[in-house]
Amino acid sequence: MQFPSIYNSYEDMLLHLQTEENARRYIAFIRWGGHPKCSHCRHQGKCSYDDGRKVFYCGSCAKQFSVTTGTILERTHLPILKWFKAMFEITNGSVASTRLAKKLQANQRTAWKVEQKIRQALKEDLNNVILSNIVEADTSLFTPDLDR
Repeated sequence: MQFPSIYNSYEDMLLHLQTEENARRYIAFIRWGGHPKCSHCRHQGKCSYDDGRKVFYCGSCAKQFSVTTGTILERTHLPILKWFKAMFEITNGSVASTRLAKKLQANQRTAWKVEQKIRQALKEDLNNVILSNIVEADTSLFTPDLDR
């Protein structure tokens, strides 16, 4: 299966991926370029895959890992496609956890935890970003101090 580097909407992604297994393959493609890399010893070579347990076994250290190991999806019981839906919802604007829960068909507590994990991951990813020029946030306008 060929994967695009980016999807424009959740509906496009769902039409293309359709199943949880394809979603796992997509994550493997994004993380490793389709070639599994052990999250324990960083070996990127021969690995075996257990379809039933959805885990890889490293050919070097013999430890098991999955496509979600070391990500915000690790140890989740929520289907990956629902995580993708939550990511699209949260990055496209503010959404209350009760509304997200309805969209994910999950309880509010689960939706809140998913939202917090996604927001934390976005925050950590943006910590090293330095903004320049004119930056607009909500109704505020920040410009560089040109008098300094």
